[in-house]
Amino acid sequence: MSRLGEILISEGLISHEQLAEALESQSKGGGRLGSCLVRLGAITEDALTSMLSKQYGVPCINLSNFEIEPEIANLLNRVVATKFQVLPLSRMGSTLTIAMADPINVTALDELKFMTGLSIQPLIAPESQLMQAMEKHFGAMYDTQLKQVFEDLTDSSADVAGVEVIDV
Repeated sequence: MSRLGEILISEGLISHEQLAEALESQSKGGGRLGSCLVRLGAITEDALTSMLSKQYGVPCINLSNFEIEPEIANLLNRVVATKFQVLPLSRMGSTLTIAMADPINVTALDELKFMTGLSIQPLIAPESQLMQAMEKHFGAMYDTQLKQVFEDLTDSSADVAGVEVIDV
């Protein structure tokens, strides 16, 4: 398997100069090479995702119109999802299909398998779509949890002497 930069150059998607600039940016600021190339405008996120899919033999998914069932997405908490940049999409039997930006992150795949007890089937998603989907799901999930905390406080306020609960 060739390295990503070499493949992108051989496919005519970036130049040697763009690769050098992205590598320099990566060494200064960290991050994945592909993300640096997108940030510098050397390649589009869709072209990068397509190339990664081809390179790693992992199917890609467009998350922009994909609805994630809360009970599936809740198989992972926000901390784990953010740490590995993953989002559960579906479960069939003992297999959990996830969207992720880096489908060859073996550490993430192993930890997810251990945490869930399920086999993990990765799909690659553009990083920006993945981040938006995670924020949409986990932001809504935490809003719901916060609302439940306030409701619980309101319901139990009679039991707490001297404490007034104000609805927000």
